[in-house]
Amino acid sequence: APKGDNGGGRTPPPMQNPDIEKIFSQGQEKLLKLLKNVNGGKGGGKGGGKGKPPVGEPDNKIVIGIIAAIAFIVWLLSGVYTVDTKEAGVVLRFGKYVGTTGPGLNWHWPTPVEKVIKLSVTDRYRTEIGVRPEKVRSRGKVVDSRGSEDLLMLTGDENLVDVNFEVQWQIANAEKFLFNVYDPQLTVRNAAESAMREMIGTTPLSEILSEGRSILQQKTKELLQNTLDSYDSGIRI
Repeated sequence: APKGDNGGGRTPPPMQNPDIEKIFSQGQEKLLKLLKNVNGGKGGGKGGGKGKPPVGEPDNKIVIGIIAAIAFIVWLLSGVYTVDTKEAGVVLRFGKYVGTTGPGLNWHWPTPVEKVIKLSVTDRYRTEIGVRPEKVRSRGKVVDSRGSEDLLMLTGDENLVDVNFEVQWQIANAEKFLFNVYDPQLTVRNAAESAMREMIGTTPLSEILSEGRSILQQKTKELLQNTLDSYDSGIRI
């Protein structure tokens, strides 16, 4: 996960995972007990008692129990998963957030009880504003992007400037990012454009075109971060 500011949110505590080796050993013990019961059914009285299976043949209930035990162990094993060093695993129990797991081997209650959504938290994402092409992909759909002619902004001394810029951001809080932001790219785009318009509107043209540009960028970044923090977005600019 990215270091430093986490978007104003509180990072959820690491999820406590069950001891996988303990689960395996318990499953083996159950299986051995069932096998002993099968062996114990051999012999008995002559001809066997009423309702008992023939000598040397296991009871159907015991066979079903063995199969059920094996199936249960396989089901438990299906909950083992690996989180990459660049990822964070968000664990959901019946759709409700229960914890975040870090890199390495982890375990969760298998489907349908829990599921894991892996998010890349170290990658740096880019959102271009006022830059063509005029089509961008959002949530799997192609939507219209605003062309540069839509980014004409009025400066503090009432001049018009055509602004193109790029915002780089990371996931600071996986839980907030997953549940509080429907479309990250469009959220960052709209908030960044609004912040830039506000800062351009208070800055003279001469400063925008000279050494004041770096100050403008820093102030816009701070305003954009404050806006995203107010959304509880889990995004770090």
